Amino acid sequence: MSSISLGPLNLALDRLIAVVAIWIFLALLAAIGRRSRERGEQAGLRAALAGVLAARLAYVTGHWGYFSASPLSVFSVWQGGFALWAGIAAAAVVLVAMLRGRRARGLALAALAGVSAAGLAAMALATPAPRPLQKVAPMERLTGAPHYLASLRGRPFVVNLWASWCPPCRRELPMLAAEAAKGGIPVLLVDQGEDAGRVGAFVAATGVGSDHVLLDPAASLAQAVGTSGYPVTLFIDARGMIVQMHAGEIGRAGLMDGIALLEKDDR
Repeated sequence: MSSISLGPLNLALDRLIAVVAIWIFLALLAAIGRRSRERGEQAGLRAALAGVLAARLAYVTGHWGYFSASPLSVFSVWQGGFALWAGIAAAAVVLVAMLRGRRARGLALAALAGVSAAGLAAMALATPAPRPLQKVAPMERLTGAPHYLASLRGRPFVVNLWASWCPPCRRELPMLAAEAAKGGIPVLLVDQGEDAGRVGAFVAATGVGSDHVLLDPAASLAQAVGTSGYPVTLFIDARGMIVQMHAGEIGRAGLMDGIALLEKDDR
């Protein structure tokens, strides 16, 4: 399981684990500060802030080619995209700079290392192993023609599960459609549970384009992967295995990272 569905809301487990880990870290630093009479709580807050900013900055810098097309997406942190090593290093520097006592420093760095290790282990356990995409009912084009996912067997592809009433789906859809139009690895935009009239009207009103839009009226794909929240993006390799599942809104950098993984596996 890579997400928790609360009705139509999808909470990505990796980001939820990160929030919990930061909260535990802050609690530990506050306790260390009380025992050592140092500025533990203040050091913890500054270290956490520096860590988050450094992790985001390192990720954006490494993926600037994707962010440059839409610079404001740098602030879309809910999409994910953090270089954890940079965040941990920045937090450690702040702790060393702010805490004067050797014992307090040692305890603070031990807390940072322990929480980081536990968080990374929890994320690894929460990441599902590659699994086959179950056989599902044929998808439909807006014209009514059937489309069989099995026809893509032997080549990697991406499937995005969305709905027209879902705000994060509406935000990411133009980017996904633009990338799908470039060719290469197929990107399928599969609406869940809505009819052709509603989806067709939405596509026409937003100018997204219908070439890569498919319908799944029974939401069979969502059932197959065990989600009731949207959006969800699946990265499926040439063997028909789901090798990565991104819960929640995805950015261009995250999409291209997933596609790069599929291209690497396909060589």
